[in-house]
Amino acid sequence: MVAVYCDKRTSRLEYALDTVFRDFLKCGYRLFTDSSEFLEAEIPGIAYSQNNPGAALFIKASPLLFENNIRKQQPEILEWKGHKVLFPVKHKEALLPFDPLACIFYHITRYEEYLPHYVKDIHGRFKAENSILFRSGMLQEPIVDILMLEIKNRVIEKFPAYRFPEQEYSFQPTYDIDMAFAHLGKGFLRSIGGFAKLFLKLQPREIRGRVKTLLGLQKDPFDNFDLQKSLHFELGLKAVYFVNLGDYSRYDKNISHENRRLRSLLKETSEHAELGIHPSYYSDQDTNTLKTEIGRLEGITGKAVSKSRQHFLKLDFPKTYRRLIDAGISEDYSMGYASQIGFRAGTSSPFYFYDLEKEEKTKLKVHPFAFMDTTFLDYLDVAPGVIPDLTKPLIEPARKLKIPLMAIWHNYALADDQDRLDAYEEILREAKGE
Repeated sequence: MVAVYCDKRTSRLEYALDTVFRDFLKCGYRLFTDSSEFLEAEIPGIAYSQNNPGAALFIKASPLLFENNIRKQQPEILEWKGHKVLFPVKHKEALLPFDPLACIFYHITRYEEYLPHYVKDIHGRFKAENSILFRSGMLQEPIVDILMLEIKNRVIEKFPAYRFPEQEYSFQPTYDIDMAFAHLGKGFLRSIGGFAKLFLKLQPREIRGRVKTLLGLQKDPFDNFDLQKSLHFELGLKAVYFVNLGDYSRYDKNISHENRRLRSLLKETSEHAELGIHPSYYSDQDTNTLKTEIGRLEGITGKAVSKSRQHFLKLDFPKTYRRLIDAGISEDYSMGYASQIGFRAGTSSPFYFYDLEKEEKTKLKVHPFAFMDTTFLDYLDVAPGVIPDLTKPLIEPARKLKIPLMAIWHNYALADDQDRLDAYEEILREAKGE
């Protein structure tokens, strides 16, 4: 356990300390507001205040963690050890030339996404290009994890006898099942419509493929689930699948939740992987719709659903997370951008959602992802063979820092393309360390 002194106890401060010492370093802490009691504590101590009360380690506090309102922030950026950090401070006794707790809090609460000044994209999302991490060239560095480990290392330097729990690198593949099958299970009208589109586009090869699939002469091109399963078993990976079970719409194209083929696939998948809900595009406007879709998945698998990832990664702070909490979701996997790879919240490690408007820590656990297949293919227009090289700068720091790493794939994006499948397998092996 670590002792922490501060002049004033606040919800923001406790959340930042919880994140660093309980959730990440897993050593725990005891917060003191009496400097005499703090100095008498027989455990490593850090003072977080305007002036040092005599602690061996002193972090000069900036105002952010002592405010109780959301205001327009334009944090100054400081160059430090080749990184760019926020909230510079000046004090001759300060451990660091900036406030690491304020920096961590700003990034993981997504403070900037509460501000009304930014322009949303066509899906109502905060643009990666608007983020301070992207603009400062730091989006692909897990700066929050780096800062938390810096705090740990400074404690060890000052108190060499103190031992922190060991940390381990881990990698988890996750998948979004937007469309389980390309041709199967779509019903008469959707099948006819599909053929009509192919005829109009003069795509005879695709027409032949659709006919063969429907006649059972070849496998549906989106059905690469056996390949995924075999690689997971071989590499010892535990995957999570997020399933869209919404009603058909412009952005929701999966087959009916009542389809026997889909239900069989999901039941079988739930035996070797975890399943979560992939809320339909318009479910963010109605909590009852979200609850209905969760109920559909629970009805198919016979298992409670606690995990979720937003379709199109639609996040609107704090509304989206409040709605998930109301629907009984306890873990969300949406923290990342569609258009850019990297770390939206500056971290690769899970953390708990802090509701800035209510100024309270919630029980919703947020799992950030580092990269997504469709980001490379649809937004960055990268050839499949190049993708593994672009993921290595994200994988290597996570392994070095001993922090978890997560990525997203879509079964439809792997369909009928050997180059994409080769890149997918190469990344899995690299991330696992094979």
